[in-house]
Order: sequence, then C-alpha cells, then structure tokens
Amino acid sequence: MMGQNSAAADPLNQVRSRVGLAPIASPTMDDLKHERRCELACEWTDRFQDLKRWGDVAKIQMPLHGRNYADNTNPDSPYTIVQVWKARTYDASKDIVWPYNPDEISRSNGVYKQNPGW
Repeated sequence: MMGQNSAAADPLNQVRSRVGLAPIASPTMDDLKHERRCELACEWTDRFQDLKRWGDVAKIQMPLHGRNYADNTNPDSPYTIVQVWKARTYDASKDIVWPYNPDEISRSNGVYKQNPGW
C-alpha cells in the first residue's frame, strides 16, 4: 500500500509541489488515482490505460452531462443539466487490449496472433 512507503510519496509530491499544492505525507491509492486523473485530464489514452490497470473501467461507462445555458454568452444565466454524450460501452473480453497491426502479425511468421475479439 502506498501509505506504508514514504518513498511512494516523493514522486506524487513532486507533481503536487510543481503546481503549488501541499504535500501528502502518506498517500493512499485513492490519492494517486485522483492525481493521475487531474494530471491526465486531456490525455485519454494514458487515462484509459490507468483505468484498465486498476480495474476501474466501469467509471467511463456512464453518460456525460453538461450545462445548457439559456444565454451561451453569459455564464451567470439560468441553465439545465443535459446529457452531452451517451454512455460508453466497454467489453472486458475484448477492450482490455488493443488489436495488433495485421502487418506485424504477418511479418511475425506466426509468432503473433491477433488479440481475442479483434
């Protein structure tokens, strides 16, 4: 567990200090997951790999919601919450891995086989 190892706090706190956040003396796995989520907010493939590695992929299967403002030029105008992206699907039997490039499979002389489901 991360909280048991002070060496685990060093890399996490380097990231936190870079942006002026207070250090965490005994970070937990939840602390790490939160930091990675914030750090990789716009880097989808890295975030997706984290979610798969941690077994948290179900978190991306819910629909995304946003605000629909009465006046899009005024953030203080009234708004309603609307679904802006439908729920994603994730099939663990297939989506846990990426497909191999077919050219690489044929160049491998039978060493590589396509991942199941692809």
